[in-house]
Amino acid sequence: MVNGARGPFDPVDRRRFMPACVFVKEALEAGRYEKNLRAIRAALVVPQDRGALDAGLKAVLDEVRVSLDLGALNGSVHRWWISACDSVKDSGGRRRMCAKAEQIAVGKLPLGGSLGGKS
Repeated sequence: MVNGARGPFDPVDRRRFMPACVFVKEALEAGRYEKNLRAIRAALVVPQDRGALDAGLKAVLDEVRVSLDLGALNGSVHRWWISACDSVKDSGGRRRMCAKAEQIAVGKLPLGGSLGGKS
């Protein structure tokens, strides 16, 4: 490499091409991302995600109060942790996805099609 430039298959850069499940597995094994609600909420880059986390947390806690089973809470935290890892990995992509979802919800875009950067 010239002047320390990184190639497309450098271990740092290859993360761009990893499926989310591989990235999450590596993050968990390396202990890079804390799996608690404070860290998860802080990692979410779009307001819609933070609002959905808050609403989902309220619903799952109501369920736990009735069932006294923490499995639902553990599952919810795990799913939001995966979203938080995705948000950290590709914050621009997460923002674009939420913007497109909002456009579809208000009828400005047809349902279906590409979620890519250009449409």
